Amino acid sequence: MADTESLPPRRRNIVLRSLVIALLAAGLIAVVIWRDEIDYQAIADWAKNHSWWETALEFIAVHVVAGLFFVPRLFLGLAAGALFGPIWGSVLAIVGGTLGAFVGFALVRFVNADAVKLREAPRIGPLLERAEQQGWRFVFVVRLIPILPHSLVNYVFGLSKISTGAYLLGSALGMVPTAVIYANLGDSGRGIAQGQSNYALLAAWGFGLIFVSWLLPKLIARFWPSE
Repeated sequence: MADTESLPPRRRNIVLRSLVIALLAAGLIAVVIWRDEIDYQAIADWAKNHSWWETALEFIAVHVVAGLFFVPRLFLGLAAGALFGPIWGSVLAIVGGTLGAFVGFALVRFVNADAVKLREAPRIGPLLERAEQQGWRFVFVVRLIPILPHSLVNYVFGLSKISTGAYLLGSALGMVPTAVIYANLGDSGRGIAQGQSNYALLAAWGFGLIFVSWLLPKLIARFWPSE
Protein backbone atom coordinates (compact mmCIF):
# COMPACT_ATOMS: atom_id res chain seq x y z
CA MET A 1 0.00 0.00 0.00
CA ALA A 2 1.46 3.35 -1.00
CA ASP A 3 2.57 5.73 1.72
CA THR A 4 0.16 8.68 1.58
CA GLU A 5 2.90 11.02 2.82
CA SER A 6 4.80 10.51 -0.44
CA LEU A 7 1.81 11.64 -2.54
CA PRO A 8 1.28 15.22 -3.71
CA PRO A 9 -0.97 17.20 -1.29
CA ARG A 10 -3.94 17.29 -3.70
CA ARG A 11 -3.82 13.56 -4.39
CA ARG A 12 -3.20 12.77 -0.72
CA ASN A 13 -6.34 14.67 0.23
CA ILE A 14 -8.32 12.76 -2.38
CA VAL A 15 -7.02 9.46 -0.97
CA LEU A 16 -7.84 10.47 2.61
CA ARG A 17 -11.33 11.63 1.64
CA SER A 18 -11.93 8.38 -0.20
CA LEU A 19 -10.85 6.40 2.87
CA VAL A 20 -13.20 8.39 5.10
CA ILE A 21 -16.10 7.80 2.71
CA ALA A 22 -15.29 4.07 2.53
CA LEU A 23 -15.16 3.76 6.33
CA LEU A 24 -18.45 5.62 6.75
CA ALA A 25 -20.09 3.44 4.10
CA ALA A 26 -18.78 0.25 5.73
CA GLY A 27 -20.02 1.38 9.13
CA LEU A 28 -23.45 2.28 7.79
CA ILE A 29 -23.73 -1.12 6.07
CA ALA A 30 -22.77 -2.82 9.35
CA VAL A 31 -25.43 -0.88 11.25
CA VAL A 32 -28.07 -1.82 8.66
CA ILE A 33 -27.10 -5.51 8.85
CA TRP A 34 -27.12 -5.64 12.66
CA ARG A 35 -29.80 -3.01 13.25
CA ASP A 36 -32.05 -5.45 15.13
CA GLU A 37 -29.32 -5.99 17.72
CA ILE A 38 -28.91 -2.27 18.47
CA ASP A 39 -31.00 -1.04 21.36
CA TYR A 40 -30.34 0.84 24.56
CA GLN A 41 -30.09 -2.33 26.67
CA ALA A 42 -27.45 -3.82 24.36
CA ILE A 43 -25.42 -0.61 24.63
CA ALA A 44 -25.80 -0.60 28.42
CA ASP A 45 -24.83 -4.29 28.75
CA TRP A 46 -21.77 -3.79 26.56
CA ALA A 47 -20.36 -0.99 28.72
CA LYS A 48 -21.33 -1.87 32.31
CA ASN A 49 -18.54 -4.30 33.32
CA HIS A 50 -15.85 -1.67 33.93
CA SER A 51 -15.12 1.14 36.39
CA TRP A 52 -17.30 4.25 36.30
CA TRP A 53 -14.72 6.31 34.42
CA GLU A 54 -13.95 3.53 31.95
CA THR A 55 -17.63 3.03 31.30
CA ALA A 56 -18.17 6.79 30.89
CA LEU A 57 -15.32 7.13 28.39
CA GLU A 58 -16.48 4.04 26.51
CA PHE A 59 -20.02 5.39 26.39
CA ILE A 60 -18.85 8.74 25.00
CA ALA A 61 -16.74 6.95 22.38
CA VAL A 62 -19.72 4.77 21.38
CA HIS A 63 -21.92 7.86 21.25
CA VAL A 64 -19.49 9.60 18.89
CA VAL A 65 -19.22 6.58 16.57
CA ALA A 66 -22.96 5.88 16.66
CA GLY A 67 -23.60 9.49 15.70
CA LEU A 68 -21.85 8.86 12.38
CA PHE A 69 -24.05 5.92 11.42
CA PHE A 70 -27.63 7.03 12.13
CA VAL A 71 -28.01 5.16 15.43
CA PRO A 72 -30.87 7.05 17.13
CA ARG A 73 -29.94 9.32 20.05
CA LEU A 74 -32.95 7.85 21.82
CA PHE A 75 -31.11 4.54 22.32
CA LEU A 76 -27.98 6.29 23.55
CA GLY A 77 -29.92 8.56 25.89
CA LEU A 78 -31.82 5.64 27.40
CA ALA A 79 -28.55 3.73 27.83
CA ALA A 80 -27.01 6.76 29.54
CA GLY A 81 -29.85 6.87 32.05
CA ALA A 82 -29.72 3.12 32.67
CA LEU A 83 -25.93 3.19 33.18
CA PHE A 84 -25.32 6.44 35.03
CA GLY A 85 -28.64 7.63 36.41
CA PRO A 86 -30.59 10.74 35.45
CA ILE A 87 -28.01 13.43 36.28
CA TRP A 88 -24.73 11.96 35.03
CA GLY A 89 -26.61 10.18 32.27
CA SER A 90 -27.87 13.53 31.00
CA VAL A 91 -24.42 15.12 31.24
CA LEU A 92 -22.67 12.28 29.41
CA ALA A 93 -25.40 12.10 26.75
CA ILE A 94 -24.94 15.83 26.06
CA VAL A 95 -21.14 15.51 25.98
CA GLY A 96 -21.25 12.45 23.73
CA GLY A 97 -23.90 13.96 21.48
CA THR A 98 -21.99 17.24 21.09
CA LEU A 99 -18.70 15.48 20.33
CA GLY A 100 -20.47 13.20 17.87
CA ALA A 101 -22.10 16.23 16.25
CA PHE A 102 -18.70 17.90 15.86
CA VAL A 103 -17.04 14.81 14.37
CA GLY A 104 -19.81 14.31 11.80
CA PHE A 105 -19.83 18.03 10.96
CA ALA A 106 -16.02 18.16 10.58
CA LEU A 107 -15.82 14.98 8.50
CA VAL A 108 -18.39 16.25 6.03
CA ARG A 109 -16.54 19.56 5.68
CA PHE A 110 -13.28 17.69 5.08
CA VAL A 111 -14.75 15.23 2.59
CA ASN A 112 -16.87 17.78 0.75
CA ALA A 113 -14.21 20.50 0.42
CA ASP A 114 -16.95 22.78 -0.98
CA ALA A 115 -17.60 20.37 -3.88
CA VAL A 116 -21.32 19.98 -3.07
CA LYS A 117 -23.00 23.38 -2.80
CA LEU A 118 -26.36 22.79 -1.13
CA ARG A 119 -26.81 26.55 -0.84
CA GLU A 120 -27.44 26.59 -4.58
CA ALA A 121 -30.28 24.03 -4.32
CA PRO A 122 -33.68 25.74 -4.79
CA ARG A 123 -35.34 24.22 -1.71
CA ILE A 124 -32.47 23.62 0.71
CA GLY A 125 -30.45 26.71 -0.19
CA PRO A 126 -32.77 29.27 1.46
CA LEU A 127 -32.91 27.18 4.63
CA LEU A 128 -29.13 26.99 4.87
CA GLU A 129 -28.84 30.69 4.18
CA ARG A 130 -31.27 31.38 7.02
CA ALA A 131 -29.32 28.99 9.26
CA GLU A 132 -26.11 30.87 8.51
CA GLN A 133 -27.78 34.19 9.28
CA GLN A 134 -29.33 33.08 12.57
CA GLY A 135 -26.33 31.02 13.68
CA TRP A 136 -26.61 29.06 16.89
CA ARG A 137 -30.30 29.90 17.37
CA PHE A 138 -31.25 28.05 14.21
CA VAL A 139 -29.14 25.02 15.19
CA PHE A 140 -30.68 25.12 18.68
CA VAL A 141 -34.25 24.91 17.33
CA VAL A 142 -33.37 22.13 14.87
CA ARG A 143 -31.73 20.08 17.64
CA LEU A 144 -34.91 20.23 19.69
CA ILE A 145 -36.84 18.26 17.07
CA PRO A 146 -36.73 14.63 18.29
CA ILE A 147 -37.70 13.07 14.96
CA LEU A 148 -34.80 14.54 12.96
CA PRO A 149 -31.94 12.00 12.65
CA HIS A 150 -28.90 13.21 14.60
CA SER A 151 -26.45 12.08 11.89
CA LEU A 152 -28.40 13.71 9.07
CA VAL A 153 -28.46 17.04 10.90
CA ASN A 154 -24.69 16.84 11.43
CA TYR A 155 -24.05 16.17 7.77
CA VAL A 156 -26.40 18.84 6.43
CA PHE A 157 -24.93 21.53 8.67
CA GLY A 158 -21.47 20.37 7.62
CA LEU A 159 -22.42 21.37 4.07
CA SER A 160 -23.42 24.86 5.20
CA LYS A 161 -21.24 27.90 5.91
CA ILE A 162 -22.31 28.17 9.54
CA SER A 163 -19.38 28.70 11.91
CA THR A 164 -18.11 25.79 13.99
CA GLY A 165 -18.60 27.74 17.23
CA ALA A 166 -22.23 28.59 16.46
CA TYR A 167 -22.90 25.01 15.42
CA LEU A 168 -21.43 23.53 18.62
CA LEU A 169 -23.20 26.02 20.89
CA GLY A 170 -26.57 25.49 19.25
CA SER A 171 -26.10 21.71 19.22
CA ALA A 172 -25.10 21.47 22.88
CA LEU A 173 -27.97 23.67 24.09
CA GLY A 174 -30.51 22.04 21.80
CA MET A 175 -29.66 18.55 23.01
CA VAL A 176 -30.26 19.37 26.68
CA PRO A 177 -34.06 18.82 26.87
CA THR A 178 -34.13 15.50 25.00
CA ALA A 179 -30.96 14.27 26.74
CA VAL A 180 -32.52 14.91 30.16
CA ILE A 181 -35.80 13.27 29.15
CA TYR A 182 -34.14 10.21 27.57
CA ALA A 183 -31.79 9.73 30.54
CA ASN A 184 -34.67 9.89 33.00
CA LEU A 185 -36.69 7.48 30.89
CA GLY A 186 -33.72 5.10 30.85
CA ASP A 187 -33.27 5.39 34.61
CA SER A 188 -36.99 4.84 35.22
CA GLY A 189 -37.02 1.87 32.87
CA ARG A 190 -34.13 0.32 34.76
CA GLY A 191 -36.01 0.79 38.02
CA ILE A 192 -39.08 -0.94 36.61
CA ALA A 193 -36.93 -3.83 35.36
CA GLN A 194 -35.55 -4.19 38.89
CA GLY A 195 -39.03 -4.37 40.37
CA GLN A 196 -39.35 -0.76 41.46
CA SER A 197 -42.65 0.92 40.65
CA ASN A 198 -41.66 4.00 38.69
CA TYR A 199 -44.51 3.94 36.21
CA ALA A 200 -45.74 7.40 37.20
CA LEU A 201 -42.26 8.87 36.75
CA LEU A 202 -41.87 7.08 33.44
CA ALA A 203 -45.18 8.54 32.27
CA ALA A 204 -44.16 12.01 33.48
CA TRP A 205 -40.97 11.99 31.42
CA GLY A 206 -42.89 10.66 28.45
CA PHE A 207 -45.25 13.63 28.72
CA GLY A 208 -42.18 15.84 29.02
CA LEU A 209 -41.04 14.64 25.62
CA ILE A 210 -44.49 15.41 24.21
CA PHE A 211 -44.30 18.88 25.74
CA VAL A 212 -40.94 19.54 24.06
CA SER A 213 -42.47 18.53 20.74
CA TRP A 214 -45.46 20.82 21.38
CA LEU A 215 -43.15 23.72 22.18
CA LEU A 216 -41.24 23.40 18.91
CA PRO A 217 -43.69 25.28 16.64
CA LYS A 218 -43.63 28.24 19.04
CA LEU A 219 -39.83 28.31 19.09
CA ILE A 220 -39.65 28.00 15.33
CA ALA A 221 -42.10 30.91 14.97
CA ARG A 222 -39.98 32.91 17.40
CA PHE A 223 -36.49 32.23 16.02
CA TRP A 224 -37.33 31.24 12.45
CA PRO A 225 -40.14 33.52 11.22
CA SER A 226 -41.70 32.79 7.86
CA GLU A 227 -41.12 36.32 6.62
